Amino acid sequence: MPLRSNPLSLAVLPLAAGIALHRYTNITLPYIFAFLSFGSILLILLAVQKKRSIPFLLSLLVLLVHLGYLLAYISLDMKGGLVPQYNRWTVCEGRVIDAREGDSSATLVLDKVYCAYGSTMHLIKGRVYGRYKRLYWYEPKTYMPHDIIRFAGTLKMPHGFSNFGGAPFENYYVCRGISATTTFTSQTSIRLKSEKTRLQDILTLWRARINRALDRSFEGGGEKGLLYALLLGSKSSMDEELISDFKTLGIMHLIVVSGLHVGVIAAFIWRLVVLLGTLLSFLIGQRDLRRIASFVSLIFVWLFVFLTGSGIPAVRAGLLFTFYLVGELLGVRGGMLNMLSLAAVVIFVQNPYSIFDPSFQLTFAALLGIIFSLKYVRARDDDGRRRFFSYLRDLFIVSLGASIFVYPLLAYHFRVVPIFGPFFNIILVPIFTFVITPPTVLGGFISAVSVKFASWIFTAVGAIAHFLLKFIDLVGDYVRWSNVRLEFSNLALVASYLFIFLLYFLGAKRFKKLLPLAAIFVAFLGLSPQRFVNVAGKLSVTFLDVGQGAASVLILPNGKVYMIDGGGSGSSNFDIGERVIYPFLKRFGIDSVDEVIITHPHPDHYRGLGFLAEHMKIGVVKVPPFSLDELREEDAHAWKEFALVLERQGIPLEEILGGMEWMDGGVRFLVYSPPQGAEGFDINDRSAVIRVSFGKISFLFTGDMEKKEEALLTSGTDISSTVLAVPHHGSLTSSSTQFVERASPEFAVIQVGAGNTYGFPKDEVVERYVNNGSKVLRTDRDGAISFVSDGEMLEVFRSRDMW
Repeated sequence: MPLRSNPLSLAVLPLAAGIALHRYTNITLPYIFAFLSFGSILLILLAVQKKRSIPFLLSLLVLLVHLGYLLAYISLDMKGGLVPQYNRWTVCEGRVIDAREGDSSATLVLDKVYCAYGSTMHLIKGRVYGRYKRLYWYEPKTYMPHDIIRFAGTLKMPHGFSNFGGAPFENYYVCRGISATTTFTSQTSIRLKSEKTRLQDILTLWRARINRALDRSFEGGGEKGLLYALLLGSKSSMDEELISDFKTLGIMHLIVVSGLHVGVIAAFIWRLVVLLGTLLSFLIGQRDLRRIASFVSLIFVWLFVFLTGSGIPAVRAGLLFTFYLVGELLGVRGGMLNMLSLAAVVIFVQNPYSIFDPSFQLTFAALLGIIFSLKYVRARDDDGRRRFFSYLRDLFIVSLGASIFVYPLLAYHFRVVPIFGPFFNIILVPIFTFVITPPTVLGGFISAVSVKFASWIFTAVGAIAHFLLKFIDLVGDYVRWSNVRLEFSNLALVASYLFIFLLYFLGAKRFKKLLPLAAIFVAFLGLSPQRFVNVAGKLSVTFLDVGQGAASVLILPNGKVYMIDGGGSGSSNFDIGERVIYPFLKRFGIDSVDEVIITHPHPDHYRGLGFLAEHMKIGVVKVPPFSLDELREEDAHAWKEFALVLERQGIPLEEILGGMEWMDGGVRFLVYSPPQGAEGFDINDRSAVIRVSFGKISFLFTGDMEKKEEALLTSGTDISSTVLAVPHHGSLTSSSTQFVERASPEFAVIQVGAGNTYGFPKDEVVERYVNNGSKVLRTDRDGAISFVSDGEMLEVFRSRDMW
């Protein structure tokens, strides 16, 4: 595939490099304009003189890098000036573009947001991510996309989770163009109107008809969830275990509306139109069927994209096939690599920081792998007819090409690679491409006219899907072990793609010459990510950044792993366990946790543990004694769900009591609380207080202990510690002057969420520790905080220092 015939592909990488440069540097705008002006003049002079040599190419590449930087600067400058004043109460109006429901709250993404600052309304550059809280259970569901709402709240700078071994979670906001976050309730917000167009009303009605057809066909089960995912782009109706099986087999792309599905629809409609045109040629006469088919396919492609909710992967695929079909309409064949590059450029213009989105990276890597693998595909055998084994060979080559390009990103972002992915893709991609997806989409289109007829089609497809899902479930259980876990550093990721491209351009015939490169590549794969220290034979205690909650991971000198609390939230649909804690543990090769201690049964201290219990081995979970009657209704419900998860997984749930003491790997655990005399205290004041000591170094974990429990502990108990987990996230109901003086920690760690609605930690509390000589560390500012000790010395590491 000559790059000379695909000039757009040469422009994408330097543009992306310029965007990345904007993300991590702060080059002044006058310099950019000056260089662009000088570079443009130089290129014109070189072009006029027809000196398109190495200086010309280098000048062009550098110019494109600067253009990428300028594009990011103009489109979305994430370095300031987006919001006139952060952290100030204001009234705003904006349009909901995405809404996702939780138990008692929802997350909204709004654009075209105007906020009142002074006497004028200012347009906020970028989007606003808001959490909407319902105050009462009987309140209606949250706002819907296209609603115009007015809300009162405080706009805050986006802040995510920063933990060792991974990029700061701010990238989640950055790649979605979010410049501010906020929280509001049903009492501080109101729907003004809806901007739904006639088309959107039609699509809403159409989706409802699809739901009716699916309900007529299935009472439940995986078949309905599968067809729902294929048609409407949502996996909400699919069982979590089934989704896990798709991930294990490396076929998750089959149930995510993306290039495969859009391509199948485009090809299906194109072939159908050509076939009908050929059969009816005696009526319509001689027509350019290719152009007619391309035009009709283009319409159906975007109908499908809109029907699925216009998700980012679907829109990307729609853009790609739009360029291809428009090329057919105009009689211009630009090549798939050029079309892919053009789609990338359009996405860069719309949101430059899309390059940081794993979804964007995986989509384009897979398509790039497919395009490059076509070099090795022989379309026909010598007799001119495709044979079965030749088809399997070509399908394997294409699947392997996509996998080779995708696997480094999977290892980098998710630390896992499904090694049997290409094999199962050979089996399942044809079935989905030719048997499942076309009739499912056909049924979706027909549902707009006849729900009954569509339900017949869905029933027929469901019969095949039933056996297919049984196969996936069976095989998924047997090959779950085959998912290889890799740790990729930034350097290893770059080395991987350099090796892949060199292998492609040099060719397999020069494989012997590539052996030294292969050795270097394997060496890079062995490079560990940015570890904070070698903890072998030492005690490591890491306070994770889990937002407004608490979670700590202890690695003992003997290699055993303890956890004290597990983060989470009772009002958010964001799973801390899945998105933050589990990746951290896997990043550092932790496949099991020997013991978990929950200081008290509030969701922000344990709800992230549910996912861990279902996806890794946990020896035992301990919690202080309590009654469900002492909890709020929603907290009691959350605890029941968690207890059921432990029961299903066979994980024992035991009580932890004051006075318990044990040694493990040279580390001493002493439980101070709940002490005698704490009966009748609030749940917070019966938190388990645990002292962990190793040699001369000690840690004191306090949960959400408040002043009553503090008073009991300070009356004769030795609570002095090197490191103190500050009680109750730094609230005024704890950390009394007497307690701070008795504990007298060298380091006071506050686990707290940035911009939390409680205003934690309170300034007075922080001041008490500072006045006592303690160094205050906060997870909202420092990210994850790790202490490593050999029993004599103590080293401190902060994850945000590594970025």
